[in-house]
Amino acid sequence: PKPAAAKPVANSAAPTATPAAKSAVKPVAAKPTAARPGAHKPAATPAAKSSPKPLPPPAKATAQPADKDAALETVVAAAAAAAGVEAAAAALAAFSLADKDGDGHLNFREFAGFVKVANEEVAYLDDSSLPIFIKKEFVKASSKEVGGTTHLLSPAEFEVWHAAFLAARDTWEEELAAKRAAARVTTATESGAAALPPARFGGDGVWEVKLDALQLALESAYALKRTPLLIDATGDEVGGTTALETFYAYSGHQLLELKKMVVEVNVRKIVSLEDALRSAREKLVLALKRGCTFMFLLSNSAPPLRSKFCTPTELPVELFDNSLVQAMRGYDGDLKGSFLGKVIVKEDQLMFAHADFNVAVVTRFPREDYEQFLREELPLELMQPIVVTINR
Repeated sequence: PKPAAAKPVANSAAPTATPAAKSAVKPVAAKPTAARPGAHKPAATPAAKSSPKPLPPPAKATAQPADKDAALETVVAAAAAAAGVEAAAAALAAFSLADKDGDGHLNFREFAGFVKVANEEVAYLDDSSLPIFIKKEFVKASSKEVGGTTHLLSPAEFEVWHAAFLAARDTWEEELAAKRAAARVTTATESGAAALPPARFGGDGVWEVKLDALQLALESAYALKRTPLLIDATGDEVGGTTALETFYAYSGHQLLELKKMVVEVNVRKIVSLEDALRSAREKLVLALKRGCTFMFLLSNSAPPLRSKFCTPTELPVELFDNSLVQAMRGYDGDLKGSFLGKVIVKEDQLMFAHADFNVAVVTRFPREDYEQFLREELPLELMQPIVVTINR
């Protein structure tokens, strides 16, 4: 009986060792499974099948056009949305400028002021038709429920009207451009300017025209985006006022007499530089509003323009760059963001520059001397020299 009792003890130890052995055998049992030839082949077959998956270019190639079309549609939609945002921003900026009392609405007087300024830039409506147009447009911009001239326009109402107004202005400008072109042809033909050789208005050399063909030469220079530098040969050697100076004195353009400015500021010292530049800025603003030519009259002097008189806030030197002048003009031009942004102040009530605004320079230095005297103070590389002679 005693040895038989000892066996269970051994058996109890054996079962304890048996589970441990079994648990140790389980990982070992995994090795034969991986090492079995039959089990290895199926494992290799899926691996071989999964490796070509990154390679199916046909599926990607067929998906690319659809992706490109979707991307193109996204870009077009984004561009349209951006244009809409830009138009809304332009309408909001115009609304803010027209809202004089800052109450967030436009009354009839404020709306009329905006339309008047816009019409000055194009000069399409005359004094008799402008009031009728303003009243009609205000009623059109008002909500259908209210209407009338006592209504206060909301920003949303103004934005809708503003978009339609811009489209109408484009039509106006096209009509006026056609009329002006026809008028120029008639004038040129009557004065004999049409008979001038075309080569006379080409290249980078000095042009020479008679006084009655001056307008055609000016327009040719502006078409090349050059600022005309008129070399005045319409006077005599004795002095006095020349025929060209007389012409501009009665032209209605804004004239800045630089020789007089030099004498008053630098020689006689009876006018401060600040006052002289303030007066020059006022002339410039008037030219921008009315669509005049801002004339720099140098006479026989070489005023210190770049070195002294030209400042970013009164008389920017960029005025001599006609490409910049043309870019900021008109209702669609970015006046505030242009080189004139620091010149214009709120009191000027100037939202945009007139489409006909331009710049020209007149000197009485002769053809053979003008470059020597003016090259330090004027960007002659941006200008078109034109010798103007008297009609004889």
